[in-house]
Amino acid sequence: MSRRRKTSGADAVTDLVAKLPWWVGVVLAIVAYVVLHRLAAPMAVTPLQPGQAGALVVRTLIQSMASVGQYLLPLFCLIGAALSAYRQRERRDIRSKRKP
Repeated sequence: MSRRRKTSGADAVTDLVAKLPWWVGVVLAIVAYVVLHRLAAPMAVTPLQPGQAGALVVRTLIQSMASVGQYLLPLFCLIGAALSAYRQRERRDIRSKRKP
């Protein structure tokens, strides 16, 4: 039985995007940035009512993760797009060398 290689989330995203056409990876990077940038926007300060502490914690957690993710996720998508473009170019070069 073979062992699976442990991969991180970054590896998984990059590999997944690398299997798509390169331009899809670029579009995904732009969409990821825009969506996460909106989630990372600072929230309005309001007085905390009893029973709202949980919602505040969840919102703060989402905002914190989005503020980091708005840069990392598009980066991984662009790396995957670059890999996809490189592989596409390799396949095209191999195909052109086979034709007489």
